[in-house]
Amino acid sequence: MGRYKNRFGKGQLRTAAQLAEDTAIGAYLIIQGSAEPHFLNSDRPHPGQPVVIRGIRADALYPPAAHLPVWVHWEQWKKVVAPVIEDPSTGWAGIIRKANDPVTLPVTVYSPDGSVAQTSSGLSLTAGTVVGTKALSNAHVGELLRGAELMKFIRGMLLQRATEAGY
Repeated sequence: MGRYKNRFGKGQLRTAAQLAEDTAIGAYLIIQGSAEPHFLNSDRPHPGQPVVIRGIRADALYPPAAHLPVWVHWEQWKKVVAPVIEDPSTGWAGIIRKANDPVTLPVTVYSPDGSVAQTSSGLSLTAGTVVGTKALSNAHVGELLRGAELMKFIRGMLLQRATEAGY
């Protein structure tokens, strides 16, 4: 898997466990908007080997000054870290399925004769009435998982991806 390339210095290749432990806080801070990746000595035809995660603003739980910078090898960034950060379940666009959020009517429904419409069970269809449940929830994983829970989730995803990639 090309492990001979670089096991020492900045941007070193790490084992799956090392990668999950060392980059989890950096990935968390990127997702929270408190850090960003920098691709040093890179251009399109010749990407640089090290990717550095640097803090850009303060985070109350994990201060970037204490946990960053983190150096990541380009191949591990591309195959492991970037897919985890872009994964919808980490908080950017995750959807929890079958949570049964209520569906409410935004406006009153009228029957052809001008009176308020009713269901067969006699429920009046006025604005704000709950008429069913959604198949998908509006809640996002990132809204439910914060701090240590989200960090543990990201660390587990990194470990899983790194193991699948053969590190």
